[in-house]
Amino acid sequence: MDGNATVDAQDPRSLRHLDLRVNRIPFYVQGVQAALTALALQKMHHPLDRIEIRVEGNDEPVHSTILVAYTQTVSSMAAIYSRLLLEFLGLKVGGRPSALLPVEKRRRGDIGIENYQREDGTPFAKVAASIVEDFPDAQRVREAWIITCDFAGQRLAHPTDDLKVEDIDVTPMLLRTFETLPELVTRVFLDEAVAPWGQVDAGTSRS
Repeated sequence: MDGNATVDAQDPRSLRHLDLRVNRIPFYVQGVQAALTALALQKMHHPLDRIEIRVEGNDEPVHSTILVAYTQTVSSMAAIYSRLLLEFLGLKVGGRPSALLPVEKRRRGDIGIENYQREDGTPFAKVAASIVEDFPDAQRVREAWIITCDFAGQRLAHPTDDLKVEDIDVTPMLLRTFETLPELVTRVFLDEAVAPWGQVDAGTSRS
């Protein structure tokens, strides 16, 4: 489609692309950023300290639990979101030992950065693994992304005794991923991508 096309409200694929660009990718990025706060709390307080979640304007907490239950839940979800975001950009982890690899071919129905375009109509390309060189500590960023993806895929996504991560504290690696990935997604995609493709026709609806 050209850069001036509008989203067809009757085309489910167009709407999925729009939803991913406008809602879901920003949501995943915010989820990763939220994990930075969770990890900061984890560092400052005892894991068994009580934590309460309150809704503004209400005195009573809507949820109460121990700190570690909150921080591990938030950071675990952020690890899964990180793996999703990297794959969206065109990167995956595979091999033995694990390495940062390009997504060569997507599965049918998958949506990636290459399905979107910039304001001038030029399409995005998948991000290369060399993108880590954009960061001062490139090798550590690469290792962090790899460990985060292995953690999301093995400790969280399914039970297995074939652990690539093994019995190590992945927190420092998660922290580095959560610090670098939101900036990357924002810089290479969110700041440049138009709502696919062009603008939504004001007269359309999703009913």
